[in-house]
Amino acid sequence: MNLNRWTREGQPARWMLGKFWQIDLPIYEEFLNLLPPIYCPGGFRMWERLTDDISATYLKVGADYWCAFSDLQDTNAAKMVAHIWRETSNG
Repeated sequence: MNLNRWTREGQPARWMLGKFWQIDLPIYEEFLNLLPPIYCPGGFRMWERLTDDISATYLKVGADYWCAFSDLQDTNAAKMVAHIWRETSNG
């Protein structure tokens, strides 16, 4: 799974910032029910941090579900949704 990609590739956790990948509804709902979420525009963030202020963010963009790591101090979730929409839409 991509949540551990940074360790598999021998990279620091910050290397994952800006990367996103598609997930399905069951994965989205599984993480939503793990810990109390931090709700944000388009979805939620995990309460538990990867490191420092980096946390997994789960978003619904259009009909699809996505996961990305974000810095809770300086990453605007609404901008993440817009970025994913631009990067993945065919229009």
